[in-house]
This record gives sequence, structure tokens and C-alpha cells, in this order.
Amino acid sequence: MSLVSLALRLATIRALEGRTWAENRVYDSKIDTIDAIALNETAPVIIVTTDDNETDVVGRDVFSGDHKLELVIEVAVWTKVAREKQGEVLIVPATDAGLEISLNMICYQIMRALAGDGGEWGDLWRTIVTRISKVTSRRGADETNGIRYAARQLILTVDHIAEPLPGQMPAEGDAWHRILSMLKEDAEFEAVGKIIEGEIESVDLMPWQQVRASLGLADDEATWIGNRPVKIVEEAVLTEIEMQNGFKINSETAADANGPEEQS
Repeated sequence: MSLVSLALRLATIRALEGRTWAENRVYDSKIDTIDAIALNETAPVIIVTTDDNETDVVGRDVFSGDHKLELVIEVAVWTKVAREKQGEVLIVPATDAGLEISLNMICYQIMRALAGDGGEWGDLWRTIVTRISKVTSRRGADETNGIRYAARQLILTVDHIAEPLPGQMPAEGDAWHRILSMLKEDAEFEAVGKIIEGEIESVDLMPWQQVRASLGLADDEATWIGNRPVKIVEEAVLTEIEMQNGFKINSETAADANGPEEQS
């Protein structure tokens, strides 16, 4: 897992809340099975997880590269759904066909929110996700503990922004600066934002060390990086400077010397 997958899950949850028939019943990585969740819910739910993540790495640059992260959005319906349109109440029944209709509608609403809606969090989602290479939809259904439900998984295989670099706090205008700001402004996600921020700055690296870390270089491979500190083997006290004309500057001559302005 990575910090990007965490940020992506949270952005997905906020982008979907209130924008589908699941309303605010959008959960992060619930461990409970669908039938267990159904015992405590009376309406459709959405569960967001991140699964496999493959990265094509160049050299040892593990913080960037081409990614194939699976964002899994699971939808489950087990009751009728009532919607109102222009004063008319429309009922989608809890029959086989009715449950499938509800799944189809919610999946469409999910894609709509992520692709072009979702408010500020939806826009952040589209900043984190740089490309969608594949969308897979898998259907599921069961009847457990006397509860009959229909479910569908949407699996979005996405490429995304790079991980934040160790010891380098994101500057304003950077995607990670925006992610951290929005997380910390959210009452529920504030602590997560501060934890991520603390993890990024937990190591104190000089600029050349940040470059080395971003590329995964060993010390002997990073000799070309500029602004590295010079290794001082022994400190020497400067007692005298000899000029080209043979004049020597030391503690005695410096006391008698006048500056250029005074000499003129």
C-alpha cells in the first residue's frame, strides 16, 4: 500500500457521499461481509477499497513510475428504493430485476461523480488519478442469514500521481499540498492529514539527499549531485593571507590597514 492509495480512497468516499442512491452510506475498507452489513442497514451501501498496485519502476525510483492501482468500489442493495421526481414517488422493488436496476443506477451515479462531478473532492480525485486504463464490473448475489441481496464491484485500474518525497514538504500548487490541506480541513480526516504530513517530514534531508532519495541512489552513485557539503578532514585556523604583490594580512597588519574609502 502507499500514501497515494490512502488519499485516493478518502477522496473517492467524499466525492461519492450524497451523490448516489447510497446517500452518505459510503465506507472505507469495511471488513464485515455484505450480509453482516445488511443486518444494520436499510438502504444501499458503497464500500471503497484499494487492491493490487503494480508499478513499472525505472532504476530504483520507487516513488514514481507507471502505476496500475486497482480502486475497488463495491455496491450492495437488498431493499426497495424509493425516489421522488416532480412530486411523484417512484419505487424500485426488491425483486431480482429491481435490485439489478438499483445496482445499474448507482454504478452510473458513481462514474458520473468521479468523471465530472463530485464537488471539490471529485476534482481532487481527478487530480490524483492521471489515467484510467481499465474498468471492470463484476456482479455478485447471495442470500445469507435470511437476507437476500445483489452486489456489484466496479474495479478501476488507474495510474496516479507520484508518492510524496521523503523530507520534502509539498509546495503550494503541488498536488500533495492540496491533498494535505483538504484532509486537514475535514473534521473526520484531519488526524489522517496530520499523520501523513508528519510522516513526510519525519526525516530531515538536505537538498542533495532529497534528490538521492527520490532516485534511490547509493552514496557513490550520487557524487554528481551539486550542493553537497565538503568533507572536512581537519580544521585549520587561518592566521595569515598573502596577496599577489607579496603583502601579508595578519593580525598585526589588519589592525593598521585602512579600508579603500578611507585611503582615498
